[in-house]
Amino acid sequence: MEYISIFISVVAVFFTYRGLSKMKEHNRKSVKPLLQHRKSIHNLDNGFDVKIYNKGLGPAIITEFYVKINDEKIDGKNSIEIQNKIKKELEENIKGLDIDKSVKLEYSALSDNSALEIGESFCLIRIMDIDLDVLAKVIENISIYCTYESFYNEEQEITIDLNTISEAIRDAH
Repeated sequence: MEYISIFISVVAVFFTYRGLSKMKEHNRKSVKPLLQHRKSIHNLDNGFDVKIYNKGLGPAIITEFYVKINDEKIDGKNSIEIQNKIKKELEENIKGLDIDKSVKLEYSALSDNSALEIGESFCLIRIMDIDLDVLAKVIENISIYCTYESFYNEEQEITIDLNTISEAIRDAH
C-alpha cells in the first residue's frame, strides 16, 4: 500500500511539472512580438514610404537599429547622417536638381530600448515628389536592419531590403 501512494505522488509531481512547463511556454508565446514591414509606392504624389508594424502579441523592444547605404553601415539613430546620405544619393542621380526644394525626404529612427506596442506602426522613410525611375535607382542600395526582442529576451531580426521595391518599379515601367 505504501508503494502505491509513493507511485501516485511521483505521477502527480510529473504531471504538475509538465503542466507548469506548458503554461510557461504558453506565456512566452502570448507576448511574442512580430515585426513586419510594408513598402508602398504612391502614384498620386510620386512618393514612397517604408513602415514597420508590430503584428505580434507583445511589445517589440528594439535592441539594435541601423541602415546600410552602399554597404556602409550607419547607426540608425543618426537621422541627420542618414538623411544627408540619401540626399547625396538623390543629388548624384538627379544632376542640377535642388533636392531641398523639389523632393521631400523624411526619415525617422527607432532608438535602442524603444518599443513598438502591439498593433503600432512607425514610418521609417518617406520620399515624395520624385520621379519613380530616379527613386528606383536611389533606393536600390539601401537596407534597413532592426533587431528586437520580447520580454523574455528572445531576439529576432527584420531586414528591409529596398532593392526589391526598386526592381518592382523598374518592372512596372
